[in-house]
Amino acid sequence: MAHSTLSHDEYTMAWMCALPLEMIAAKAMLDEIHGRLPQPQSDHNTYTLGRMSCHNIVIACLPFGVYGTTAAATALAEMRSTFSSLRFVLMVGIGGGAPRNADIRLGDVVVSRPTLKGSGVIPYDYGKTIHDGHFQRIGYLNKPPQVLLTAMSQIESDHREWKSQFKLCLDILEKDDEMKAQFSRPSNDWLFHATYSHCGTAGCLSCDPKQLVIRTPRVSHEPYIHYGLIASGNQVMRHAHTRDQIAQELGILCFEMEAAGLMDQLPCLWQGYASLVAATYTKWLLSVVPVTVCRTQPERDPTSRVSAARRALKDHYIKGKRLRIERLSGLELPMDQCYINLAVVQCSRLAKSDANEKSKTTTSQQSSPFSLFSRLKIDAVGSGSLVSLDTLFEPQKQFNGEFVRPKRILVQGAAGVGKTTLCKKIVHDYYHHEMWQNLFDWILWVPLRRLKLMSPVKECNLGRFFSDEYFSHYPEGKKFGQAMWEAVDTSARDKTLFILDGLDEVSGEWSSDTPMHKLLRDLLDMPQVIITTRPYRLSRTDLEPLDLELETIGFLPDQVAAYVQNPRIVRPKDTATQIQDFIQKHVLIRELVRIPIQLDALCHSWNGDFLKDMPRAMTTIYKAIVLKLWQKDILALEIRHRGELLKKREAQDLLESEITNLTQNIMNLIEFLAFTGLYSDVIEFRAEVRKQIYNHKELCEKFPDMPDSILRKLSFLRTADETLGDDVRSYHFLHLTFQEFFAAQYFVTHWVEGKDLLCLPLWRARAKPSPKNPEKFLQEEKYNSRYDIFWRFVAGLLHEQGEDQLRRFFKILEDKPQDLLGPSHQRILMHCFSEVPRNSLEDLRIRVEGHLKQWALFENKIHGRMTLCYEMEFPDHALHTMMKEEPEDVKKGILQALQYRPQLSSHLLKWIASFLGREKIAIDILRKQYTLPEDILHGIVARLEDSDCNVRQAASSVLDKQPTLSEGKQSALSEDILQAIATRLKDSDRDRILTGI
Repeated sequence: MAHSTLSHDEYTMAWMCALPLEMIAAKAMLDEIHGRLPQPQSDHNTYTLGRMSCHNIVIACLPFGVYGTTAAATALAEMRSTFSSLRFVLMVGIGGGAPRNADIRLGDVVVSRPTLKGSGVIPYDYGKTIHDGHFQRIGYLNKPPQVLLTAMSQIESDHREWKSQFKLCLDILEKDDEMKAQFSRPSNDWLFHATYSHCGTAGCLSCDPKQLVIRTPRVSHEPYIHYGLIASGNQVMRHAHTRDQIAQELGILCFEMEAAGLMDQLPCLWQGYASLVAATYTKWLLSVVPVTVCRTQPERDPTSRVSAARRALKDHYIKGKRLRIERLSGLELPMDQCYINLAVVQCSRLAKSDANEKSKTTTSQQSSPFSLFSRLKIDAVGSGSLVSLDTLFEPQKQFNGEFVRPKRILVQGAAGVGKTTLCKKIVHDYYHHEMWQNLFDWILWVPLRRLKLMSPVKECNLGRFFSDEYFSHYPEGKKFGQAMWEAVDTSARDKTLFILDGLDEVSGEWSSDTPMHKLLRDLLDMPQVIITTRPYRLSRTDLEPLDLELETIGFLPDQVAAYVQNPRIVRPKDTATQIQDFIQKHVLIRELVRIPIQLDALCHSWNGDFLKDMPRAMTTIYKAIVLKLWQKDILALEIRHRGELLKKREAQDLLESEITNLTQNIMNLIEFLAFTGLYSDVIEFRAEVRKQIYNHKELCEKFPDMPDSILRKLSFLRTADETLGDDVRSYHFLHLTFQEFFAAQYFVTHWVEGKDLLCLPLWRARAKPSPKNPEKFLQEEKYNSRYDIFWRFVAGLLHEQGEDQLRRFFKILEDKPQDLLGPSHQRILMHCFSEVPRNSLEDLRIRVEGHLKQWALFENKIHGRMTLCYEMEFPDHALHTMMKEEPEDVKKGILQALQYRPQLSSHLLKWIASFLGREKIAIDILRKQYTLPEDILHGIVARLEDSDCNVRQAASSVLDKQPTLSEGKQSALSEDILQAIATRLKDSDRDRILTGI
């Protein structure tokens, strides 16, 4: 669809094609098509005008049947006379590869770039024959403009982004059947010996297969990009031997003939595909070329400029790929798989009484605050406290009974549970699903960390920020920013939603008397705002009153299943089934994968070994995932093994010991980074923090050069904004538990080798690391809650070092000082033993379990409850012993404690099932459990006949918790259970009918 017509002078880029096929591919890359413009009689070209990325571009094709450099020069001269503001012209199309010196395949991209032998493009047929018959070439064409060379350098190393760009090419084919038929990749890529004379049939089907050159197959069909010299001329390069001779002499990668003879000489089946791939690369190149303001530009009235700014803002989000969610594999995560779960923390200015009332109904279902899953923020919450994203701004009840729509909302969340994903999904659903469009004319996502890019010596206001953040590539960017600022500050103020992402990253960054602090305050004081932050060290002194406080939590179990079963994420189907079975059979994994990044890590690192040797402890799970991620990262780091770069298959076969040898220095860096952060309570590693770590003499000798260049390539670390430079970029571990795992590896290495830990206090400027004996560190920090998961990992890792090391660890743990009056000592023993296999340290385990039983019985006698039994780490064996040996009141106390557990082992489920016929509390315990065994479900169905309506409703609630439908089934429940439920529907008792429903 054509948009408003621009002037000739607003077009600054030109794209020349030699063949109509190439022009079709070029037009497919346009983000917007413009109306036609008049042109002088002397200009015989036909143009397609439009916008690509942020550039207004002219696309033209050579006259049909007229080829060669002369024809191209003529067309270009006429184009320049019509569009006088053109900065440069790109010649994009298909050519003949010269595969003698480079592994060039059909469909690859060759980009002209200067070398020592030429400026980028060499006229191979322009010259003279000298006395010995040798052909001497004369002159070179000008090298590409510097702005293009700079753009090439920027994108050359970004292989991951090329994968994304190539996917754009494939998406175009999927959406257009006509293009798919003409531009899809053929299956055969044959290279014959240069001395072989072809038969002349299309596609070389009749050529002698014995003359084929044997080449190593590539891992994927993704095209390669080659940079170097291109030969151009008016004559057709028909002779392969001559082609190789010239290529060898000049270092040529490709022969471009402005289409002379291409229709006859090149494999016709590959022309469409090659054209589309070349066009895809060109669009990528232009996306990083900065925009230059054209010479003359018509003034826009304020209303049209606001409309233009609104369109540009939409393009900034959607076409700029800023809403892309990237998985560990580098592939894009479909937005419909980005599940956002929000739970109410409190209603700050609205009716707290309602929230409190709801919380009373779910208190008994909440887990122990000391449990692993409460610590990870993945515990199930009561349905009354969940808030769906689309209803976030629905009116809430106030104290006086009136309903008022929330306007100022705070969203807290730990790393890895989707705060930035929440921001992207809001913007995505606003534009793609019209969410909240009746409430807001503007939704402005502001990553607050990007405020640091603004120079404090220049003007600091929202107009400048909008220009820099949203419109920096537009000629009218400053005017767009100013127009937007005026709109959202006046007439549209109440119709603008600001999403302020990452308050914790800038909290306390600037003094209160600085312009940057005032700018931040202006944003925080906006009347309609969603603020995201991590809960750590959040200062509320700068915040105006809030209407609603929420926190992000992990995936729900049915969302985990849907994620794994999505073929766009996990393929083939058998793999998805294996992963799902693995999750269901493992209690710990079932909860860990509710953290989105943990689920992605499991899916990305999956192989059949997990099923053969199923890990039972958190440490073994993390070791398996970390091993797979190292195998991936070794390729990105381009580490050589026995002098050769590893291939993907070779990296996947590396043993843990081999990976350790290859990456020892990098492991040292990651482990010390993790430990130092944990010691200093730092989870966001800003540039100044990293510099403190890098600068220490003791460490510089161990670590490789340019550590930041390594951090960028590691799967274990993430940065919130890839576009920032190293001087303002910060990194964090995939999840806090990964930081704790690597910190534990650092501790264990020093414990085993008898070396002091280097404890660097990052809170003190220019501080030096102080050495500390690992045993002394354990004694001082064993009850510090910050190290709870850290000590679990230490115990699990020490188990692999031998029983003696593990005994020494528990001996120091048992030594004084002990928490004799509280459960902290029992808790750390219980947590650490959960990481040790049952058959290890049997004598010590028996003694510890005896202490745990005594403590549980003491709590039950004094307080009427067993808080240690709330936690999944309380050993099943100790519970079974108490169930057999203790009186009924203790058994009931255990049942009450098990209500607090989000998941139960298969042994506990069987024991609880024995109480279904006589204890309602047994049904209440099962309310949280998903995918219950068939025999237990039959016991639940039997309670649908109970005379107590509360029991019937509880039983119905358990059935409702069972998983969603699996593929190929009408129901997730068996036929027998469905029949029992159907019987309820025939019952005359209205309450029982409702229970059945």
